[in-house]
This record gives sequence, structure tokens and C-alpha cells, in this order.
Amino acid sequence: MNTILSDLMPSERIRRLLYIEKEGFSELLESSGLLERFDMATVSTKGMSVIAARQLIDYLAGQNPDFEVYALVDFDITGTDILCTLTADTERYTFRNYIDVKQLGVTWEQAQMLHERGLSEPVDIKGGAWGTYNRLIANGMDEDAAEFLSGDEPLRVELNAF
Repeated sequence: MNTILSDLMPSERIRRLLYIEKEGFSELLESSGLLERFDMATVSTKGMSVIAARQLIDYLAGQNPDFEVYALVDFDITGTDILCTLTADTERYTFRNYIDVKQLGVTWEQAQMLHERGLSEPVDIKGGAWGTYNRLIANGMDEDAAEFLSGDEPLRVELNAF
């Protein structure tokens, strides 16, 4: 007997989730047809991933071994922290399941190219550049990328630059 989609629980239907760090992309996503084409749901948290979003992602990953998260984030300190909290345990949340996260936002390679085109912008770092640099390195970031984000003249590249 064939199962129709409406007979399935949401956890059985959702195989891909597009995580967006900021709001304002809904109209663009809807008009693009991207979500339907790739059969994706979306979640946005206006910045750092909140525990509720992590719980949802963890639950869905536990329900479907093929579950994937696509993260649309800026190339900045917050975007890097978001990618880390979407995959790694923190003091506030411990994942029960492996989370397969693919970055769709601005990568380091893209940030370098966009910087050459004048699309990066200076940023003030709160809490000290050296501590931020060390945290970025501890999270697996390349030294040159960490220097770009937290060096003497810290920069970022936002999705809005496009």
C-alpha cells in the first residue's frame, strides 16, 4: 500500500531544513521556488541559534537518518558561531543525534573574492579581538579567515552584500 504524504507525521516528511540567520528572505525564497524544488522547510532565528531551533533540528535528525540542514549565514563572527552551535554541544544544549550541516552562506573563499570587489565592511568586536580569534581557531576556522574577522581591522561580508 502506498503512503500518501498527508498520512505522514511532519518528522517523516521533513528531510531538509534551510536555516537562515536573519529574516527578510521569505519573499525571495517563495518566488524562487527553491523550497519546493528541493523539498525543504525553513527556520529563522534572527541571529544565534536558539535552543528551540536546536531541539527541532536534533529531533528531526533523530527521526530521519538522511536529514540535512543547510545554513544560510553571513561570513562574520556571529555566522561562524551559528554554524558551530548548529552542530556542536554547548553548555546550554547537548545534541542526541549527528547533524549534517552544509553551509550555503558566504564561505571564506567567497568572502575573499567579495572583499576584493569592495563588498566587505569593517566591524567592531565586543569582548576583545584576541579572545575572538582564539575562539574562531578553536572552532576550526583557518588562521587567515580568523584574522580577517578579528584582526587589527576586522571585516565581515553579509548576505545582503549580494
